[in-house]
Amino acid sequence: AFMCLGRAQEALKEFKTAEAEAPVVARGDARAWLGEMYLWRGDYVKALRLLDEAASLGGRYAYCWRGAAKIKLGRPREALADLDRATEIRSWDVEALIWKGEANRLIGHHAGALKDLSAAIRFSQNPWAFFNRALVLARLKNYEGMRRDFRRIPHIIVAYIKAKRGLGARRELSVGEMRDVLESGLQLA
Repeated sequence: AFMCLGRAQEALKEFKTAEAEAPVVARGDARAWLGEMYLWRGDYVKALRLLDEAASLGGRYAYCWRGAAKIKLGRPREALADLDRATEIRSWDVEALIWKGEANRLIGHHAGALKDLSAAIRFSQNPWAFFNRALVLARLKNYEGMRRDFRRIPHIIVAYIKAKRGLGARRELSVGEMRDVLESGLQLA
């Protein structure tokens, strides 16, 4: 809550308290949540260091977020091992499935990306799964599928990105403009 309110120092203090007071078996997960906070903040190097520590302490949540940090650091192939581990631990982990789908998309493994993102969508209507799957479908020249997924992204998110990109709020977008909105959305996220 402190993090979302922009009170990062208070959030850090709470994370440190939680980790110090956690039973030994939960310290890895506490460290993983701290690592995720740095991931949210865009400090991917620090997040990766903390998530490495969390994994070594047995933190089950570390694998998803460590994979995400590796993707953000431009290492999607490396990220896949962590994301595979995250989905072995919890096959229904929507966040891990989305990150895994994104890693597969980035390396051009379209079949794997579609499998992971479709699984994430079965569990949840998370817009980031639609962003990624629409981009995979565009790469495969399945523009109708891309448009279908694009329409499933909440309007408020699309409107925000369109405004940021200087695109008209009401007009229909071309395939290239849709792709631009999708890629921009993932960058902004």
